[in-house]
Amino acid sequence: MDDLRRYELYVVLRPDLEDEELDAAVERLNGFITACDGIILSVEHRGRRRLAYPIKHHLEGYDLLYDLLLPPPGPAFVEHQMRLREEILRHLLVRRDDLPPLTPEEIARRRAGAVPGTDDAGEIVAESPQSVESEGASGEGTDGAQPSAPADEPSAATTQAEE
Repeated sequence: MDDLRRYELYVVLRPDLEDEELDAAVERLNGFITACDGIILSVEHRGRRRLAYPIKHHLEGYDLLYDLLLPPPGPAFVEHQMRLREEILRHLLVRRDDLPPLTPEEIARRRAGAVPGTDDAGEIVAESPQSVESEGASGEGTDGAQPSAPADEPSAATTQAEE
């Protein structure tokens, strides 16, 4: 187990996938990783995002970010399998030597556990960053007052007092 290396995998899936197809695509990705004795440390479902430029005539894509451990032959196998899948528009697999290595006990615990980011039924439990931002961006407080200015900007009262 000492030969496991830490990687980050960023995947962009086609935006026209139905929910069932999307779940199946994620399960296939998880299968590619575990088939080569890899360990999934975390999965971040980033949701649909607008692409910077069209990829295969698509302007949007569904983004996934994996943090994983793979043995030395694992990256070649995972990349080969992703190149064969039509639902994957782009992928990027990067070795992360800058992150601290996991202890053998932590690796064994992760290998025995379920896939992070899902519950016992396999449902996704992580929220997309967009839904969290939209909840905080409403600007409504509990008393109906306007939100206060950020701490790094002086308030109008402070500016008038200095003049």
